[in-house]
Amino acid sequence: MSKKLERYAAIGDDYPVPQTMQALVLSGVGMDNLRLQEVRVPQCGPNQLLARVDAVSACASDNKVIDQGSRHSLMYGWDVSLYPVIIGHEGSVTLMKVGENLKGKYHVGDRFAVQPAIPSGPYHYRERYVNQARGINKVAIGYTLSGLFSEYVLITEEVLDTGCLLPLPDEKIPYAGAALAEPLSCVIAAQERIVHVVWDRGATRRQAQLGPKREGTTLIIGAGPMGLMHVEVAMSYHPKEILIIPYSGRPIPSLWWRSYPNPNYYKSLLMEKIIQ
Repeated sequence: MSKKLERYAAIGDDYPVPQTMQALVLSGVGMDNLRLQEVRVPQCGPNQLLARVDAVSACASDNKVIDQGSRHSLMYGWDVSLYPVIIGHEGSVTLMKVGENLKGKYHVGDRFAVQPAIPSGPYHYRERYVNQARGINKVAIGYTLSGLFSEYVLITEEVLDTGCLLPLPDEKIPYAGAALAEPLSCVIAAQERIVHVVWDRGATRRQAQLGPKREGTTLIIGAGPMGLMHVEVAMSYHPKEILIIPYSGRPIPSLWWRSYPNPNYYKSLLMEKIIQ
């Protein structure tokens, strides 16, 4: 670890928090209304946390809220022209300030990944939602809750009460790696929901199983970041082959797991084929 990174990671109660920060603010529909602005660092209440954003990644869902604004299903009528929002929902954070009622449970310097989809109605600013937020049972970070394309973020009660602030199991996990927890969870969930039928020829009944078929063929459409994550997860099922089709529509030749049992060799071969 470099000296600069060591200083960055060394968080204490005396770590200076500025009064203002840079944030990516959406104040209307379309890219013309998305601007990097200097805004005030939020103050945390007694049941809230203030966190430094260590890493954040862009998602196609960010484009949707930019293009749709208040019409996005997770905005529930929130008028971004009146109440601009900070976008960004895939990230990792370090706690900088702990609300009075949370001291002892959370500590300055604790690191977390963020689960952005919050299974709760909003606790604050209910008057900004359609029908005073009645009937809303899901909100999201980077939509009506402060997002992660900012230097600091307020972690509100909804996030904490639903367990959506996830402590890192290992402090060695890099900041950017922790920020990918959300898209990786989408990949894992998608593959766990694959259904295929297994038929043992010696038996009379077919059985439905979840997950990619072992010793089968796995097809992955798209060779971008999510596609490569799908390759990583699919390898854990030990398929006979993985076929990747990039957006160009030209298939990458099949990669045979049996022929290359060493995962590192397998991944290097995959990257070579994608580059080609």
